Amino acid sequence: EEEEEEEDAVAVAGDVVAAANRAAAAFASRKDDPGSPSPSQPSQPADDPALAPGLYLVGTPIGNLEDITLRALRVLRTADVVLAEDTRHTRRLLRAYDVDAAALTSYHAHNERSRRDGVMDRLRRGGAVALVSDAGTPAVADPGGDLAAACAAEGIRVVPIPGPCAPAAAVIAAGLGTARFTFAGFLPAKSGARRKQLEELRGAAVGTTVFFVPPHKLVATLEDAVAVLGEGRRCAVCREMTKVHEEFWRGTLADAVAEFTSRKPRGEITLVVETGGGESGGGGGGGEASTGEGLDRALREMLDDGESPSEASKRAVRELGAKRKEAYAAALRLAGKTGGVDADA
Repeated sequence: EEEEEEEDAVAVAGDVVAAANRAAAAFASRKDDPGSPSPSQPSQPADDPALAPGLYLVGTPIGNLEDITLRALRVLRTADVVLAEDTRHTRRLLRAYDVDAAALTSYHAHNERSRRDGVMDRLRRGGAVALVSDAGTPAVADPGGDLAAACAAEGIRVVPIPGPCAPAAAVIAAGLGTARFTFAGFLPAKSGARRKQLEELRGAAVGTTVFFVPPHKLVATLEDAVAVLGEGRRCAVCREMTKVHEEFWRGTLADAVAEFTSRKPRGEITLVVETGGGESGGGGGGGEASTGEGLDRALREMLDDGESPSEASKRAVRELGAKRKEAYAAALRLAGKTGGVDADA
């Protein structure tokens, strides 16, 4: 299935490569583009002016090759060197768009320390270096963050080339609200350390937290989340995003444990979980956040995010295990309204 999917994507890429190249050249001519040519650099073909010196963090597709941007293609064509987490993976992407990179060099978790000095030396001499990960935005739970920090510390330009980003894609498709979210990357491999990190999220501001989860760790991670956050907490398991077998499974943590115990999860998984406000027991009395000051604090955050008193109180009942009438009365009080508790609350 993966081979067929890749062949389809490459075929589509081949259909649009000519148009992409023409458009990328047009974008390159804009004077306000941070990647505009530098007069001191050697000349390039007319369609692709030379890049200004600096480190270019280039977003690449997380699955569907059509998600590459025109600007990303131009930067990859014209950089002095392209640093890649996996050169074989990146070479397939470049080949699909007929991009002939000047040089392709590996830069990953196992060699970034040994490679960093050489890369920094090239940047100090005025080089234009592009950095890509296997998929998505580099330096987000991937190599590159250390290099960007080193460049910033020395005053070397760091240029983001925005593109696909799995955490952002998961947040907007999860259906759990987007007003406040946190990206936590990969949780620890061992259950004890995992639960400790989840415990910290339980007392955070009400919102959602995004995790990268290996498929073989999904059920164990969900079980730990149930134990720490409560079985009634809502979540979304975002699997194989932008690919042929894309799936967004939505439900409670308890439902998720049952679902993915019964079927073996496969592919790339991004997990989005409602966090903050204390423990959520699914309406059965969810701990200190379900009453008193804890309830007020959670409701105030929801109201500040633009929810109505009715919406906030229903969410408190569902997520925090608060009592219906108490939650609605508190929401009205915090919103500065008066009146009896209506039957719809």
